[in-house]
Amino acid sequence: MLHKTLSANKNFIITSILAGVIVSLCAITPQIDLWMNCENKCNGIYAIVESDEQFYAAYLQSLMNGKPRRNSPYSGAIDSPETPQKEAGLYIQFLASYPLAYIGKILNLNITQLMILTSILAGFFSALAVYWLVFYFTQDEFCSFAGTLIVIFLGATVAGQGMSFSFFSSEGPYLSYNLIFLRRFVPAIAFPGMILFIAFLWKLFNSESSQTKFKFTILAFFAFTFCVYSYFYFWTTVFAWFFGLLLLFGIFHIDKLKENFKYLLGLGISLIVVLIPYFVMLSNREMDTDGVLALASTHAPDLFQIPELFSYAATIIIFLAAKFRLIELKDLRIIFLLSLNLVTVIVFNQQVITGRSIQPYHYLFYCANYLVTFSSFSLIYILLKEAMGLEKLRVMMVFLVSFALCVGIFDSIYSASISSSINLWRDELVPVAEKIKLISQTPEFKSEKQKGVILSFDFTNNFYFTGIDLPAITSQPVLWGPHAFYLPDVTHQKNIRLLHTLHYYQNVSKERLKADFFHGMGWEAYGYLGPAKMSKIQTGKEVSIKPEEVDIIVEDYERFFQNFSFQDAQNPVISFVLVNKKAENDFTNLDRWYQRDQGEVVGNYILYRVKLRQN
Repeated sequence: MLHKTLSANKNFIITSILAGVIVSLCAITPQIDLWMNCENKCNGIYAIVESDEQFYAAYLQSLMNGKPRRNSPYSGAIDSPETPQKEAGLYIQFLASYPLAYIGKILNLNITQLMILTSILAGFFSALAVYWLVFYFTQDEFCSFAGTLIVIFLGATVAGQGMSFSFFSSEGPYLSYNLIFLRRFVPAIAFPGMILFIAFLWKLFNSESSQTKFKFTILAFFAFTFCVYSYFYFWTTVFAWFFGLLLLFGIFHIDKLKENFKYLLGLGISLIVVLIPYFVMLSNREMDTDGVLALASTHAPDLFQIPELFSYAATIIIFLAAKFRLIELKDLRIIFLLSLNLVTVIVFNQQVITGRSIQPYHYLFYCANYLVTFSSFSLIYILLKEAMGLEKLRVMMVFLVSFALCVGIFDSIYSASISSSINLWRDELVPVAEKIKLISQTPEFKSEKQKGVILSFDFTNNFYFTGIDLPAITSQPVLWGPHAFYLPDVTHQKNIRLLHTLHYYQNVSKERLKADFFHGMGWEAYGYLGPAKMSKIQTGKEVSIKPEEVDIIVEDYERFFQNFSFQDAQNPVISFVLVNKKAENDFTNLDRWYQRDQGEVVGNYILYRVKLRQN
């Protein structure tokens, strides 16, 4: 008996760790691709598959530099008694950022090393969390291993994402990457918290002793708290799921609800209490950011997202199986699966009651898709185990997990190849970024009364916009970055002015600006009109850029161009000008207000130190 127990523990450890290692390896596929494609040697950039990762990296670097929670790495704004800053979602999600920043400081890591480590750790611990949840339902090590990889690698497909989804739909995916939940550091760090909250509730309902029930109540509370201050969409998902679960227990198994009433009551109250400081912080946010986040007022239902279709099918199968006495609706596993199906519908339709919808694609990409994939897998396991027995079921699991692995590996390699050229371009930026960092640490630079920002000159030349990466790898602010308006110190009006300034210094004509709205990389449209005008995925509605909208912006830019003054030139002050030596650069307007040094060629870039001329 002891030998059997030891063998089971060994299998549990081996299969869970193996699942974690596989996911971690796939998580760093873009980085491996970058390392393999560097012609001579890599300069040391972290690979990305989403541009939001650079935004998060910049914030992580600012925390490692000792800046306060409320700071903007793009503008350089810092919360202080003299310059108090409003709250923002990034600031409130401090449990996702601070642990990583502390790890980076303790281990003396640079931002590239920290971002790579984040992918490895988040992938590994996410796999472990899913493994534990699947094991609680199956009590079989191999099926748990298979279920973990199925949930993690097919979750993107259930969301209609990943390149493999193209084989099932003529409409291409928004994200080609498979491990979409591993976007660093949000939501990657918080993902295990969502899974563990569900796992801890399962253990609470299945425990016999009061001591064990109390332990898992406390663990569930901490998992929820971690979600609250790490990622909005995870805590709202599990919060809705928790009360949906209680409702289903009240319908199908009232005795179990009564048995655990005091623990559930205590947990429910504690969940509400932990939200009080959250909403206090939220009330101090900059309201202007609501528009940036595409907050929509609507009561329209949304009933046909792919995860919802899976939940409908799984629910119908459950009730049909119960009708033919293949399962019992009082089975705790079935109640849990029904609750996961229910929450999928709730998160996509809460606006029917609340009248507010904010970027529901987050539920599609990072929440509901993984929960309904787990629910569907668990239902298949329960039904097939009853029909064919465990041994035959394990054979079938070999085919299922092989399919999931093929999807995961194919998507990971394909998406890495798509982002390969961008990552190689970003890697070429590192030497000049290191030069900027070195200069900014000199006593001469530190003694300057008003430290300036970096002006990157490659915005309208169809090069990759370096202003996205510079704050993370130089620790210096930039004149403008695509994520600057996500933070409260840059209002919509200020964002427009900074964009105008960026174009002015490059002597961009109004004709060229208008043309750039419909060509190139689309940064103009993103910056001027906001993300809600750039992508259907942001709001779930068809979007398009209207010519009259562009005309208004271009006319406003022309007025700004003609009336540019010394006051505009020093707001903000510029310290560095960075240009790509392969591009044609016009310094006419810049030289009117700033004096450049002779410049220094660093790799593919020319770096100028500039000083503001006297008025």
